[in-house]
Amino acid sequence: MTTDDGSGKDAMARAIAASVSAPVPSRAEMERERLARKRALQVDGGGGEPRAKRPTLRFATGESILTEVPLEEYRGGNGIAFDDLVDAPRLKRAFLTTYIIDEEWLREKLASVPDVCIALHWQAADGDRAGVRRRDQWRILHPPKPAFSCMHAKLMLLSYDGFLRVVISSGNLVPVDYGGYEKNIVFVQDFPLRPSSSNANNAFYNDLRSFIVALNAPSDVVSEFDRYEFAGAKARIVASRPGTHARTDPDYGLRALSRAVKAIGATAPDVSQRLLKLECSTSSLGALTTHWMHDFYKFASGLSPTTPSAKGAVNPPPIAVVFPTADTVASSIQQGGSLFFTRAKYQSPSFPRGILRDSISSRCPHSLMHAKVILARRDSDEGPVGWIYHGSHNMSSAAWGHLLSNGSFKVTNWELGVVVPMERPAASGTRLDGVPVQEDVDSVWKRTLPRYASIIPFVSPAPLYGGKMPFLRS
Repeated sequence: MTTDDGSGKDAMARAIAASVSAPVPSRAEMERERLARKRALQVDGGGGEPRAKRPTLRFATGESILTEVPLEEYRGGNGIAFDDLVDAPRLKRAFLTTYIIDEEWLREKLASVPDVCIALHWQAADGDRAGVRRRDQWRILHPPKPAFSCMHAKLMLLSYDGFLRVVISSGNLVPVDYGGYEKNIVFVQDFPLRPSSSNANNAFYNDLRSFIVALNAPSDVVSEFDRYEFAGAKARIVASRPGTHARTDPDYGLRALSRAVKAIGATAPDVSQRLLKLECSTSSLGALTTHWMHDFYKFASGLSPTTPSAKGAVNPPPIAVVFPTADTVASSIQQGGSLFFTRAKYQSPSFPRGILRDSISSRCPHSLMHAKVILARRDSDEGPVGWIYHGSHNMSSAAWGHLLSNGSFKVTNWELGVVVPMERPAASGTRLDGVPVQEDVDSVWKRTLPRYASIIPFVSPAPLYGGKMPFLRS
């Protein structure tokens, strides 16, 4: 089995069992109670209108948020807790996808929710089969997949009175990913009911609907999704679906990333100028090669190559892969957690070792990250200053896919993420004649980055290894 989130179910189970769970400080509990009171007032206070007519869209404009970890409470952090994200007392139905699950923990969290359907990773070797089955009051979906594929996407479709909350996460449905010492990131946006006279939709709706249909989600899940209006979607969907996809097929993996980059106006057409610089945070590393990294760079530039890059390429493109050193892991609380990178892959002659950078948490000392984030900087005077991808994709061809010589595109895993643009800041000033001051690209980047610092979980620029070794598993 090919996985991007550890060495499989057994390894992940050991990581969860070994994780450290500290009590949340009372200050955090008080803050959550305050937010709960505030939400109650927003929903029930004043006017006397029926609650169903006045839904509270807490995330109406869409937000990217890091998850809460215990250490963060001591540093004034702004992470979100699972309970605040899901708001179970008001939740009517939920469709969730995950690689692994702590069922006892999740049943406690969702005890009051009457309708729950969960898409899970599965293996035929365990006697599992594709399809839907009942497990007590829950429905369990095993999506279609090849033998060596991984169901690795993390999606929540949460239905409340009058609105749908969409959550696209890097975290599995386990306590270590929500509230433990394991940093994750979510995109969350609330969408209102679709007006009866409206049948408009957009790329966000089309792409996410196609994804849940491809999972073979039950028809009532799809029809529930169709009830809402997605015109205000803030992000672009980037999905991976297992299979070999022809040029005329829908875009998945790197092809979907390219389409998202083009859609936000962030294309960098001349890759030889290296005007795009990428930092890619990952919790698992595949068997990377220099020529695949060149393909990755072309797609991330908004291009659509149809043939693989030549295998003779020596120097990798300007991509830094952010993965912790053995020393960083040794000084962490988790001591490895769900990180996965094998010695055999690192020692392969084709692995471009020079791309590795240390993964240092920007917010929580001695805490490792499960977040998968691409921080893209564009050295251009037009369009977005850059963009941020976050979701379930680790740095591997299994997750992102790879080109075949006939122009088709092969993807191994189910994955899901989003791309959000980093908007260009207003001009820093004007000359005496009223013309805006011209800034160099470094100055613009330095003014832009702090606005997004709260959702970048690693120190950027990520430090060089300096002769150190990555954290490896045998």
